[in-house]
Amino acid sequence: MNVLRLAVCIALGCLATAGLQADPNMFVVPSIGPNAQFSPNGPTYNGNAANALLQGAGSLGTPGTPGYYQGLPNDASLPNTANVVTDFPSWMGDADPGGTFGPAFANELGNRLFFGFGIVRGAGDAQFSIADVSFQADSNLPEIMFTVPAGGYVYNDRTIGVLFGLDGMLGGGDDTYITSGPNTQLVDAVFGRGTGLALAVLSSSPGADNQDRLNIFAVSTPNYFIRGTYTLGAFSGNARTFFYAIPEPGTVVGGVVAAMCLAGALTRRLRSGAQAGQTERS
Repeated sequence: MNVLRLAVCIALGCLATAGLQADPNMFVVPSIGPNAQFSPNGPTYNGNAANALLQGAGSLGTPGTPGYYQGLPNDASLPNTANVVTDFPSWMGDADPGGTFGPAFANELGNRLFFGFGIVRGAGDAQFSIADVSFQADSNLPEIMFTVPAGGYVYNDRTIGVLFGLDGMLGGGDDTYITSGPNTQLVDAVFGRGTGLALAVLSSSPGADNQDRLNIFAVSTPNYFIRGTYTLGAFSGNARTFFYAIPEPGTVVGGVVAAMCLAGALTRRLRSGAQAGQTERS
């Protein structure tokens, strides 16, 4: 890992104490993004997230747009409406995202927590493949616990493999990027937007209208955390994010915006027929 990337990770508070290893270097950076599988801005967000991690940047993209990526510090605490996906337009717990946040948000379907990651082999270590990497989500809410076994990830625009150039290190302008082909291709490093998990509120959930459904979710969902852990052989890295209930629905948007602003200062799927509180993963 180059010095810039390591410095950025320390500033983010994203190097998990238990997961930091001398060899390989591994870090996990949570972020809140759009409901990427269904979002019109999902591809933009995916690319921004993966490339920010590759570049060692805390944020990437156009601020104030759904595709903007911003890393969160480890153990960040956010309103639960920052991690709810919907089958109707919403953003950060608001059922009128176009009116509240602007036209670019009008067709968004909520938000999802992603665990972005980076793994860089150490000098003298063997290459590895994305097929060697697994993921485990742990939470005090059992429905959120989730595993991606080894072999579950592939190279694409949101999970980028890197082959070092002649200098034998990351960066320098001579690296080769792997974004397609067999997931067993050996690489020297990999950076990804990572796995995403969220709870769901659907148009069939209890409530007089969609905003009421989101408000009910906001006040009734218990406080919870999600910890995401990536493992490569004997090495692992993790990060954790907390979500809390909103006592007054009218403060939902303001609370999320304030929390994301704090993160900025520190870093300068939907399936039908489910009830509110369903877990969604991607």
